[in-house]
Amino acid sequence: DLSSNKLLNLPEGVFITNTVLFLLDLSSNRLTTLPKGVFIGLRNLEDLFLSKNHLNKLDIDILKNLASLKCIRLEENRLRDLPVGIFDSQTNLIELNIRENRLVSLPASLFSQLERLITLDMSSNAISV
Repeated sequence: DLSSNKLLNLPEGVFITNTVLFLLDLSSNRLTTLPKGVFIGLRNLEDLFLSKNHLNKLDIDILKNLASLKCIRLEENRLRDLPVGIFDSQTNLIELNIRENRLVSLPASLFSQLERLITLDMSSNAISV
């Protein structure tokens, strides 16, 4: 649990030896960006909590090697958009929370690979239909 630590950044590969980690809580910090390889080595990670940070952009490959993810919490950040393909490796994802960001539109194909998704919260954004 690394929540509420006032973290400003994380180095690339910081979790590379944590191969058995199932839950990573980075919520309530001051993260604005995440380096591409920050989650390398977390092949068994099921829950990723990044809520209540200052994230304004995510790289398309940030989640690429996290195929075991079941829950991603990105609520209460400053995300303006999500790149097409960012969730393509998350075929086991059950819950996705992106509420209270600054999203104005989402590509139609953004969730196309999320066949097991049960819960999706996009509330309190500026998305127009």
